[in-house]
Amino acid sequence: MSPAGADPGARQSLAPGCTPWLRRLPPGGDVSGSHIGSCRGIVRAAAVVLLAAAAPAGAQSEVSALRGAGATASELSITQSITGPIKTQNNGSIETLRISDSIVQALPETLGQPAPPAIKSESGETHLSRTTVLGALSVHRLDASECILDDIAVAEDAQHGCIRFSAYAEGSVVHQPYESVTVAQQAELFRSRDFGHPQYARLRDTADQAIITGGSGASIMAGAEDGSEMGAFYREKIPLKRRGLDQKFAEFMPIGQVPVWIDAT
Repeated sequence: MSPAGADPGARQSLAPGCTPWLRRLPPGGDVSGSHIGSCRGIVRAAAVVLLAAAAPAGAQSEVSALRGAGATASELSITQSITGPIKTQNNGSIETLRISDSIVQALPETLGQPAPPAIKSESGETHLSRTTVLGALSVHRLDASECILDDIAVAEDAQHGCIRFSAYAEGSVVHQPYESVTVAQQAELFRSRDFGHPQYARLRDTADQAIITGGSGASIMAGAEDGSEMGAFYREKIPLKRRGLDQKFAEFMPIGQVPVWIDAT
């Protein structure tokens, strides 16, 4: 991350396996760009990335990557990470937020108050690729590809952006969904929603039964553009590997024998 006035080519990246720490900026400070990669945050207790926050002294519920009233980030990129909520406040802004191959989870509701959104940004563009969002989403402009948005998603700009090959909650306000499906809010799609569980955010074998609307042959398990699964585990290519094995078994197995699949995770 590079404060205004610093070398424009400078860029701070957080190392794999780390937890993002606080970066203070003067009011109205600027950051040319920052990148968080291969990080795992304590989802149940901390919001790993909080832009332009003014958290009370001693607050432990949110950890900021960038802080300063009115601070601006031209671009924040998150890849192959697990984070808590991401949001802007106190006139802070992210011009471009890019999240790929990651999981973003909202904090649970407390004292009867509804859970805050997993991602909240009042301006700029949000680009999600192969990402699972556990919680609501409220942004200015949204582009999402091969994602799972398991709660209400609202994009303020109804004229731009697109959701493609994704699953999103019924009642969401999004622009031009293409080859996508709708599910109930917080539908039973995942084997576990508890961070740290071995099956955290992995799709259930019955995930496709939760589809409410979608085109012919609609699928979450094999609904990505190339036939892989939607969401953060897209890169595993499990449906494609199984399809390849099916073809091999069909070619070489003795007549009358049928393979029984046992998933090992």
